[in-house]
Amino acid sequence: MRIGSAPKLTFPIVIKTTESLRYHRRRAVEPQIKPPATISVDVDPLDIHLSGYGIARAPDNIIYDIAIPRLLDRMASAGVRATFFFVARDFRDAAAIRSARAVEAAGHEVASHSLNHGIPFRKLPRDAFAHEIRESKRRIEDATGRAVVGFRAPNWDLSEREFELLASEQYQYDASAYPSLLLCAARLLVAAGGGGISTFSKLRFLPFTWKRAPYASANGFVEFPITTYGILRFPVYHTLCYKLNGGEFQNKFDRIAASRRPLFYTMHAIDALAIGDGADARLSRHPGMERTSEQKLASIDACLLAAARAFACAPYRELLHLAKS
Repeated sequence: MRIGSAPKLTFPIVIKTTESLRYHRRRAVEPQIKPPATISVDVDPLDIHLSGYGIARAPDNIIYDIAIPRLLDRMASAGVRATFFFVARDFRDAAAIRSARAVEAAGHEVASHSLNHGIPFRKLPRDAFAHEIRESKRRIEDATGRAVVGFRAPNWDLSEREFELLASEQYQYDASAYPSLLLCAARLLVAAGGGGISTFSKLRFLPFTWKRAPYASANGFVEFPITTYGILRFPVYHTLCYKLNGGEFQNKFDRIAASRRPLFYTMHAIDALAIGDGADARLSRHPGMERTSEQKLASIDACLLAAARAFACAPYRELLHLAKS
């Protein structure tokens, strides 16, 4: 063979090379199946946040008039459908009803976050507990015209003993599980913020389950735990983005997606508000409230785009099939 001349290839080798190229090209263009995810929003009115700091004030509509429209716009841009947990106390007012209808009309799920958001919640007398879940469900269904199948307890305060009662009221799932030792730290923050030691003593300070994956109880009722990561099981929710830069936050999503685990990510409607929007200045100590609305909305955009890139996002009610008995 002369220097610079091409080697002579036999026909079988050419065929093998062509098939290999076709295979790799096909692999490159075939869409990869994304793991599932649910982005959820706890729609706590501002007076409920203030009560956690021992401050009483009258309810207002800023969450419904400003925060929810902002979240809906951003979710539409990112192509994310989510679950919104509403406190049904306000569903006698036009603003809350209008907000819930807009959420449902945009393709999201409206679920119950109780009637009054009382803390502690699981320690309520049985009749009072039943009233909270029954009346909240009724008010939301009357407002949206669609069955409510999901529940999240205030401050994650639930146990598996309540599953039977929730199922008896035609709920199909709960999303209150917090499988991390850091739940105790969250309880201490409630006490320090204004709840007091008496409230802390009535709250469950260890998780009612350590399971990370969705699971079904004996009667088929489904539990969706919040996603955690690492040995210490840090909970993955929006407050985390105030502590990490964009690259670190993106990395958490990518690592969870690479493990093929589903993502169950929680934010609050207040994450779309700032003091400059008219929120009570006494909320300045609340996580993220030192930021401007532009900064907070940029964080939400980054979160939603990262989730949409790595996961197939859908409301909880569409992921019930993920649960294992």
